[in-house]
Amino acid sequence: MQTKAHTRATTIIVLAAALAGCYNNASEFKALAERSIPIEGTVYSLNCHNHGQYWYEFYFEGKRHIGINEPDAPKYCSDVRVGTKVTVHVDPENPNVHTLAAPSVAYESRRGFYVPTWAIIVIGGAIAIAFQLWQTVRPSKR
Repeated sequence: MQTKAHTRATTIIVLAAALAGCYNNASEFKALAERSIPIEGTVYSLNCHNHGQYWYEFYFEGKRHIGINEPDAPKYCSDVRVGTKVTVHVDPENPNVHTLAAPSVAYESRRGFYVPTWAIIVIGGAIAIAFQLWQTVRPSKR
């Protein structure tokens, strides 16, 4: 029975960590929405048969960055060709965070309902401890 309890506790912790990752991603895009700068990029690869995907590249401070279009991007795969110029919105303090969509739209699409990391750890830990206590004090079914 102890193995099932550990499995459940591990599941709770994994789910909490996943939510924390979503929250951190949203906070990066919030920063992008606050301080983005537009930079010219270029479409370098098309995969229109896979949900209309295409890849773009841009250079920031001499370093090449690549990205994939998202559903909110202003240009669809059918509207671009390899070499088409696109506007990339870049966070100058963290150029690994960038988007083709308007930064505020990109942030809103990622924002949703996110719980802060500290709350996930505290609540998840409390649930795991409560479950362990319940397992210990409940009468055996044998």
